[in-house]
Amino acid sequence: MRWVVQCGLPKKISLCKTAPQLSQGQVAISIWVLQHCLAPVEDIERIHRSLAPQGEVFILNMPKRAVPAVVPATGAFTWAHDGIDVAELLRGRFTLRAEGEPDKTRTPNMAHAGAFWMSLVR
Repeated sequence: MRWVVQCGLPKKISLCKTAPQLSQGQVAISIWVLQHCLAPVEDIERIHRSLAPQGEVFILNMPKRAVPAVVPATGAFTWAHDGIDVAELLRGRFTLRAEGEPDKTRTPNMAHAGAFWMSLVR
């Protein structure tokens, strides 16, 4: 199952079961993505499955998640932090090689908000 946002409201849909099987890759890169995924455990598992043994992963993300949400009182769209620690999920599924913060002169808005990068291996 995957989540899609339709008319501002998340809805689960089934993935096509007849999709061709792709070969496993050597590298995966995720820039500002996992913080927005509604089901990060599933998406991290998908990254893991897609990589060959010893495949490498580079992640650039924010510490607080920003997932699509609706304010119940108004019905307005917003971004919400659900408390899930994506970095911890990644550490639990991959081997950490290195981690740090991006250069604040290159990503001033994001770096000052706590952005982090991780280099991992399957």
